[in-house]
Amino acid sequence: MPTKIPYYLKPRHIWTEELKKMAADGVDLGLAALLPDCYPAALALHVELLDTNITGQEAPWQEFVWAPDQKDIDALRNFGKVKSAISREVIVPGDITLHALHFVLQGLFGWRHSHLHNFQLPPEVLYDLTLEGSLSAQTQLYGLLFSWPDQERYYDDDYAGQSERAWYRSKYRGPYRSAISPKTGLTWNRYREQRSSLADRLFSVDQVGITASRIIKDNSRKGEWKSLSIPYVAADLDDDFYWRVTDEHLRLLEENVLCDLLLKPGQKALSGSEWLARMLVLNNPLLSECYEPFTLPCAPWLLYQYDYGDNWRVAITCTESYRLDKENVLSTATGRELDATEQEAVLQVAHQHLPRCTAADGSMVMDDVFGVGGFCRFLRCIHPEITGEKHPDLSLTELRDWAYLQGWKEKMPALDKLL
Repeated sequence: MPTKIPYYLKPRHIWTEELKKMAADGVDLGLAALLPDCYPAALALHVELLDTNITGQEAPWQEFVWAPDQKDIDALRNFGKVKSAISREVIVPGDITLHALHFVLQGLFGWRHSHLHNFQLPPEVLYDLTLEGSLSAQTQLYGLLFSWPDQERYYDDDYAGQSERAWYRSKYRGPYRSAISPKTGLTWNRYREQRSSLADRLFSVDQVGITASRIIKDNSRKGEWKSLSIPYVAADLDDDFYWRVTDEHLRLLEENVLCDLLLKPGQKALSGSEWLARMLVLNNPLLSECYEPFTLPCAPWLLYQYDYGDNWRVAITCTESYRLDKENVLSTATGRELDATEQEAVLQVAHQHLPRCTAADGSMVMDDVFGVGGFCRFLRCIHPEITGEKHPDLSLTELRDWAYLQGWKEKMPALDKLL
């Protein structure tokens, strides 16, 4: 019986005969050389719940956060067990998809997959990759970087006959490529078919296939706003921004592999024009026959948004990338040596194809508490003897019972019980 090849040693693409001939003729294959040979064995991630940093320390996502007031800082520090921010350090398999990462984040912070979610690029990266917000450049990336405009969301309503933890594990344990489409995932044939019909599908969704809407001040009507139709090729991401671009048309394709999006330590980003040019060449099936379309790393961090009412937001950064060779020898992107504990954790993640939390700051949160601000109020209300604050409608016992029904864990679980 043939031995199964681990994901971190399995080739991700093959060179076509055309590409081999080009190489034999001495053609510069700089673009093709960017194709990754295989996945890393694992990635170390720092995932931080935005709006919970109580130190005031600046971060790349600083412009997206609000500074907690002193009451919230005291609640997070005294009752939420926060030293810096509600955050987790987690090691994930190198081939984990965004879709599987969604379930990892749910488990790490205490949510229960009860609301819609999406992954987004930082705005400055988005505008750079789309050539300063060109709508026509954006549409070239549907099916590669962004979800198709009319693509169904992933509801994952197959929970039945198993424990909650077992169900979650089935969602974030590898192999991952079959997690969304059980048969083939996003294959090249499906990609070709969807791209060929993209213009018609865009038109059927919101008519941006022909024109876009630009909202401008109407000076003839006392400064009221009006909609102005402009040619599609002249449109940018700010046009029709508030109801079309922010969510449905810019959520990242969840079949994408995380390591193909996040920049690793020491890895430099390409310019937007160079990145876009290379993406379109490398995803040309005539040159490189990849098993599935993939992206080139482009973002220093990603934004995860969960529950658009509570508006939970998590910043995701990669702090280390690990390679594992045939002899089971580990190496790192930063070149540093690993201690025995970290080495054991990485090998366990790679061999079991299962994420592992290695550190945590701050307590668990929960669904339907009205986001960070509501969670801070909840923490104050369950300690009325200290804060003097009470819930206006529920007794202390009722409030705690409600929180437990939401899945809240007052005592932080052991790290090995989080995932």
